[in-house]
Amino acid sequence: MMNDRKLIVTLLLLLAAVCVIVAASTSLGAYIESDYPDKPPTRQPQPLPRPPEPPPRHRNEIARLIDQCTIGAPHHYRGLTIFPVQLTRPVDPAHYITLDEAFSRRLIDVTETGVVAQLAVRNHSREYVFAMAGEVLAGGKQNRLIREDVLLPPRSKRIIVPVYCGERGRWQGADDGVFKSSNRIVRLRTRTAAQSREPQSRIWDDIRENARETGVESKTEDFTAIPNSPKVAKQLSEYRDACRRIWRPRHSGIVVAIRGRIVGADVFGSERLFAKLRDKLIESYALDCIGKPLPRRRKRRILPDRHAALRYLRAAYRARQTYSATPGAGTAIALSGAATGRALAFNGNAVHLCLYNTIWRPVPLRPTVEPARRNE
Repeated sequence: MMNDRKLIVTLLLLLAAVCVIVAASTSLGAYIESDYPDKPPTRQPQPLPRPPEPPPRHRNEIARLIDQCTIGAPHHYRGLTIFPVQLTRPVDPAHYITLDEAFSRRLIDVTETGVVAQLAVRNHSREYVFAMAGEVLAGGKQNRLIREDVLLPPRSKRIIVPVYCGERGRWQGADDGVFKSSNRIVRLRTRTAAQSREPQSRIWDDIRENARETGVESKTEDFTAIPNSPKVAKQLSEYRDACRRIWRPRHSGIVVAIRGRIVGADVFGSERLFAKLRDKLIESYALDCIGKPLPRRRKRRILPDRHAALRYLRAAYRARQTYSATPGAGTAIALSGAATGRALAFNGNAVHLCLYNTIWRPVPLRPTVEPARRNE
């Protein structure tokens, strides 16, 4: 009997031990199974939230203009290469009249102020008048050239416009200081110096150098004597005629290369405004070609293509941009660093963007090559 009780107790203890072992193994197995890397966990982890996308890069007036630009096939003529710029859609729907139109319709008055570097301008019309940097005003006591782009508002009061002297040897006039349009614009190098706000002496030196290169003499060192001379005027007409066949209604600017190197660009937000000024711009770039020898033809010579012209424009994306006030309406934007130039913006749109290469800035006068060859 006693042995039976011991046997029963032993069996119960064994059964209890087995239950304890089974329970322990079950809990340990569940723990290991939940952490085993080859098997998915019983609870799916929540996905991590995506980081917020970076905000789009700020698009100012210049960037919005360049975003719409496409480059056409190049056109070559006597050292000058023109890449027409076309807009995929209009950027500036405003209507402007040019300085020449305003003078011909007698919509503005330009008079002396007593200071060589300033002129007083008044717009009597109901339209905005656009005056481009480098345009020459004839008359007064000295011919002047406009220093930077100016947008004259309608019915404006007397506005003081910064200018440079374009005629060094004259300081008198019989017309009481009244000016008129000369229908001329200085060459790219002089425009670059003017927009870079170089001293007056650099402007005179460059005009004198341009006259020497083209073989034009002027007693008063007047710039207008250069394009008005029969020889230079004929060549300028040939450049304009050679480029006339490439123009299309949607063209709004040009990228220009001289002797195989891109030196500048002029792009407008309005196709109509560019159509009025494109002949003047061609003259401005052609004056840097006239009087200089044509480049020699070399084998395997690398010339700029449309991709290079587009890269030249898009360098303005990375340029440092400095905003400042203008004498008239709108805002002036100076570009430096990756691209050099200036722009005029109005009502959130770019009216005119001018890029120029700093290597074409005026340099000190050098003696001509012909006397050196004769001495040899």
